[in-house]
Amino acid sequence: MATLLYYDTETTGTNYKVHSIHQISCILEIDNVIVDKWQQNVRPHPKARIESQALKICFPNMEFEAAKSLIESYEPQDQAFKRFINWLNKYIDPRDINTRAYLVGFNNIRFDDNMLNMWFTLNDNDFMYAYFYSHSFDTITLAGHYLKHRRARMPSFKLVRVAKELGIPVDDDRLHDSTYDTELTRLIFRIVTGIDPEPAQDVDPLLM
Repeated sequence: MATLLYYDTETTGTNYKVHSIHQISCILEIDNVIVDKWQQNVRPHPKARIESQALKICFPNMEFEAAKSLIESYEPQDQAFKRFINWLNKYIDPRDINTRAYLVGFNNIRFDDNMLNMWFTLNDNDFMYAYFYSHSFDTITLAGHYLKHRRARMPSFKLVRVAKELGIPVDDDRLHDSTYDTELTRLIFRIVTGIDPEPAQDVDPLLM
């Protein structure tokens, strides 16, 4: 049995040591079948820095103070974390390695995994890797290998650009919402690992 937890976080900045999660979304898949989804808005840690540029990415049509007030109105992180753990416990037994999941994200090894680990730490839980294998699957790396003959012509390697290169329809208005980004990550992962074919598109066969 292979359990994958596709996930994405939205945060108050890029440094896990001083910034904080304010949204997390997950898709739990067991043996290629989606069994559940999770989405949670989370009030940042009280001591976390909140960067205006980070909120501008997630809330492009809101002024900083309004966006800051919004995320500070979210469920306190201790309550949100407890509900997250209760959700995980329905599918993963931290005492049974056979139920452990692989974390799957986009640039998660450098970013989201650190944010998630810090979220566990801030909530006095040292057992993140009782739920997840320590070797995550990072879709950006897998996509880099898959697209190695096309990479030079791509202006960037952001999630949206990779999705479009693979022929995945993208709703630009939904980007930077963790739920939508998680959905795109899963679609990319399934293509670059050979589970699903690329959607039909005009691609030079010499570049495949």
